[in-house]
Amino acid sequence: MITPTGIASLPAQLTAAQAARRPLRAIGAASAVAARIAVESGFDALWVSGLEISTVLGLPDENVLRPRGFADTVCALTRTAALPVIVDGDNAGGTAATARRFAGDLVRTGAAALCLEDSAYPKVNSCVLHRSQVLAPTRTVTDQLKAMRDAAGADGVAVRRRTASSTSPARHRAWQPLSCLDASPRAETRSASDASHAAFLPERLTSV
Repeated sequence: MITPTGIASLPAQLTAAQAARRPLRAIGAASAVAARIAVESGFDALWVSGLEISTVLGLPDENVLRPRGFADTVCALTRTAALPVIVDGDNAGGTAATARRFAGDLVRTGAAALCLEDSAYPKVNSCVLHRSQVLAPTRTVTDQLKAMRDAAGADGVAVRRRTASSTSPARHRAWQPLSCLDASPRAETRSASDASHAAFLPERLTSV
């Protein structure tokens, strides 16, 4: 069994990767088996999202999951693999209060980073073609991010922001530093960017 102190530090890994100008490789994992395969394959971190957990449980990817569903999965991953776990908690229930609950429960479970999607509640899966994703009000996103950082603690987990696509499904996404937020459709909102440590911007699929 892996103990929390045996899990690699995500901030330290990000700093080392930036210094070496190399990507930090995270792979999706929603089960202990997937986490073990990730370790054996040499990945640096694990990524788990509401879509992955919902799929494993046979549920729709529409804000059906609650914090317990995420926390149980994170517990299984950290029990199995000495890799930091990045949790994409969708829109964290759509309010600052629910975001605080999500962050607190996931940090206590062992999450190394939290990712907030700025979609309106209830969310629409980004692969759905017949429905458009609506963005949450900027103030709501800002309040959620601040609540998550407060729940994570001063020296706790880095909170990441993922920008949802409101015009077309996002097939691929990439981490970007905050300095790249000017390329975001919501770049005019500095308060939201200031509340997060980094941005996760959607990129359009241009080739297969």
